[in-house]
Amino acid sequence: MNCLTHSGVFKSLWTRPFFRAGNLYTWGVHSLGCGINQDSQGDQLRPRRIDAFNGNVQKVYPSEYFTAVITDNGDLYTFGNNNYGQLGLGNTEQQQTPQLVKYFRDKGLKVVDVALGSNHGVALASDGNIYTWGSANNSVLDQLLCKPNGLGDNYTNNLLQPQIVQKLVGTPKGKFVSAGINYSIMVNENNQVYVWGAGKRGELGNGCSLNFKYPELNPIFEQLTKSGYTIQKIKSCFAGTLALLNEGIVVGWGRSYYGSLGVRQQEYVVTDLLENLIKNILFQSYKHNILVDNLDISILISFYLKHINVVNQVFFKVQGFSNRK
Repeated sequence: MNCLTHSGVFKSLWTRPFFRAGNLYTWGVHSLGCGINQDSQGDQLRPRRIDAFNGNVQKVYPSEYFTAVITDNGDLYTFGNNNYGQLGLGNTEQQQTPQLVKYFRDKGLKVVDVALGSNHGVALASDGNIYTWGSANNSVLDQLLCKPNGLGDNYTNNLLQPQIVQKLVGTPKGKFVSAGINYSIMVNENNQVYVWGAGKRGELGNGCSLNFKYPELNPIFEQLTKSGYTIQKIKSCFAGTLALLNEGIVVGWGRSYYGSLGVRQQEYVVTDLLENLIKNILFQSYKHNILVDNLDISILISFYLKHINVVNQVFFKVQGFSNRK
């Protein structure tokens, strides 16, 4: 199955195939970083192959302003905007073409998984540890507003290159990472879920609307794990998250922009320990005897892939409830 991934409504990336290395094609707004060094500053209106990769793209992770790529040998490349050091290159220079994040190679590490927020990155390395970099939201205004960040520590300056999340050192090795606007999520090999960063809109899915500076164990997923449920895949975008559980169940939490989480609420979907928990996603066209194998989420739209390789598109209007398949 080929993989289409996207970062909102302005930039799209396509890599083929999904479960083995392939080439990367991009298109969209040039200023958001399509990975192509163009003489013209015009937008990329048609798919174009990125020459920096020669059939070795393993995974692609876009944010709205920058992109990360993992190659088949475990190297991490980034390109796009870099105002806060979110490319992890040790500087704040914008990069039109993919650049190697040397930090991991220099330490003899391979990157297993990576996720991008709006201005920060989080990676799972081959040593099982979690690394973050990018914006610490350290401007005077940010500090006055007590604006959180997704770095997982009390940083007062932006991180221009990856740093290990110290509080997670010594915990079970990571399995997945995910990130949105100023928050991060990690799932470990024991199926425990750690969350940190912004939580005012339910982004952390932990039953409250608080920000967390350091990683905290999500108690709701502790309950779900005891009931036999485990996360198979997790994707975040902006302030919402979708997770694919075993048995093909999809759950979501956070803010459902235009119904992008697939629940019948336009605004916040905040979990609690008594009633709502994590929201089970029930699509009108969803049949319970058809399992979901894969999913992706953007600010306005979500996709899920059923085991018969049929892609369903979910787009819920602001008023009313309508589903296009």
